[in-house]
Amino acid sequence: MIKKTKRSTLIAAVLIIALLGQSWFFNPSTVLALPVCNAVGVTNRANYESDIIYELMTDRFADGDPTNNNPYNKSNSYDPSHTDINKYFGGDWQGIIDNIAYLKNMGITAIWITAPYNNLDDPYLENGTYYNAYHGYWAKDFFVPYEHWGDWAKFDQLVATAQNNGIKVVIDYAPNHTSHKDNVEAGALYRNGALLGRYDNDTLGLFHHLGTRADYQTSKYEYQNYALANLADLSTENATVQNYLNDSIDVWLSHGVDGIRNDATLHQSDAFRTVFADHINAISDPVFHFGEYFISTPDAKYDDYRTSPDRTGIQILDFEFANVARATFGDFSKTMQDLKNMNNYTANGSADSPYYTWQP
Repeated sequence: MIKKTKRSTLIAAVLIIALLGQSWFFNPSTVLALPVCNAVGVTNRANYESDIIYELMTDRFADGDPTNNNPYNKSNSYDPSHTDINKYFGGDWQGIIDNIAYLKNMGITAIWITAPYNNLDDPYLENGTYYNAYHGYWAKDFFVPYEHWGDWAKFDQLVATAQNNGIKVVIDYAPNHTSHKDNVEAGALYRNGALLGRYDNDTLGLFHHLGTRADYQTSKYEYQNYALANLADLSTENATVQNYLNDSIDVWLSHGVDGIRNDATLHQSDAFRTVFADHINAISDPVFHFGEYFISTPDAKYDDYRTSPDRTGIQILDFEFANVARATFGDFSKTMQDLKNMNNYTANGSADSPYYTWQP
């Protein structure tokens, strides 16, 4: 687990979120600038201990290029009024570039952006409502930029502009799945535009075919091999899939990204997480790599969560701290004594939690 000395990196700092309105864009010009903070330089991509990380959702941050708001002219996709939160609002990499000075003046030294690769182009229809991949978690092709955000030249400009202003760039990356199994693409996986397979035509064994995990299915095997929320679950034990994901992350690293946030690590096997982490750490200039292993408080998975970094090499966001802190200062359902107790039993990665060990 990430030690207390590093929580400023991945908990307190990450809580500086782009809290943007659902029906209108945030207007940076109305916010007063704060003094710039000193932090670890952008050349040190493995150390975020003194960085202030600003998480932002690219689509909801700022629209710098209206021409990519609906690149395929899809119906039920883009909402220019910014009222339907299931549609694109038009934010893009140009919008981030245009506001780098704003971020720098707040003292931000790292931005964590939406997954940058190509996602499902068509809206997904479920129970009469159209949903879109504005969040970046419905992958289609991990090797190319998403047209809604920009192209390679624009991504390179974003990275260069951020780094020239002392800001590192962390990308979200979700190697657990593609898109919904039953959408128009049937969860298809592409490589540089070439179709590799679909969930319903999977000759290469790219996906697990065990169905969607139900709430009552809580074993480790079920979390790691059943589909999450009906998303086509990648068979990460398959060498073809492993090579695909390793090669794709190399592409983004070659474009200068400074860090990787690994989505849904709870749903990935220890073996794959270890292989993936070893691959990233083997590059000549390793970047910081952390993951989302979501737990509640209390949670039967606590001990597996606690020991995950030592087993896999991927650090994790401290949900135990976040859960108790929110309950203490948010809805006041926990006391300062509860907060103190949590700090005591997690301070050194201790197993002395009041919660029990997960039985796979």
